[in-house]
Amino acid sequence: MFKFRSCDMHVHTNYSHDSNTTLHEVKAITRKHDLTVAITDHNRIGGSLAARAMNIPVIPAIEVTSKNNKDILVYFYCFDHLIEFYQKTIKKALNPGIIWTSKTTLTEEEVIQAAQEYGAITSLAHPYAYIGKKSASLPEHVLQKIDAVEVMNFTMSNQRNNKAAKLCDELHKKHTAGSDSHHASTIGKVTVRAEAENPYEFLQRTKTGNTIVVGLQRKNKDVYEKLRFHLNQI
Repeated sequence: MFKFRSCDMHVHTNYSHDSNTTLHEVKAITRKHDLTVAITDHNRIGGSLAARAMNIPVIPAIEVTSKNNKDILVYFYCFDHLIEFYQKTIKKALNPGIIWTSKTTLTEEEVIQAAQEYGAITSLAHPYAYIGKKSASLPEHVLQKIDAVEVMNFTMSNQRNNKAAKLCDELHKKHTAGSDSHHASTIGKVTVRAEAENPYEFLQRTKTGNTIVVGLQRKNKDVYEKLRFHLNQI
C-alpha cells in the first residue's frame, strides 16, 4: 500500500521573534493529524533542532530574510546540512532589521547560491506579501535561480495566492505551500501531499513536482487580523 505524507511546509515556533507556538503544541498537532512539518523560523534553526530532539516529524528548514526584506524558504535533506548552512552563512550575516526585527545582510542571490552547495530546495515565500515583503518583485535573473514558488500561504488572501500560482507557472518552477503558521491553531491549514515514506522522499517528490497542495482559502478578515498582530510586534 502506498504511503501518502502530508506536510505543512511553512511553520513558525516561539524560536521566531513573532510566534508564540510551543514545540509541545506542534508535537500534539503532528500526532493528532499524522502530519509532518517544516519548521521555518526566521533566520534561526533552534526550533527545528529542538523538534528533532523531541521526535517531531520535521523537515530541516529555515526562512531566510535578505537585506532587502525578501523571504526565501530553504529545505534541506539532512540536519547536518542545515546546521552547516546556518553556521557558515546565516549566523555571521544576522542583522537586526527595521521590519519585524529580523533579517540578514545577505542578498537573495547569496542565499540561493549558498543553499545550492547543499543541494537544498529554495522556494520563494509568499511572493505577493504585504509591507515590502513582495518577493515577486525580485529581478528576473534572481527568480530564475529559485527552485520553487510558494503557491498557497494561509496568511495570504485568495487573490494573492492565485497570483503566486500563476507566477510559479510562468517561471516553470516547482511548488511548495504551507500555513505560515505563527499560532498553533493554524498549523496544517495548508499542506503539501506526496507519496513518500519519509521526509527525504517527500523532498525528492517536491523537487520533481510530484506533489499536490491541499488547503483552506483564508478569509480577508483573518488576513487583516494577522497583519495587526505583526504590527503590534514592531
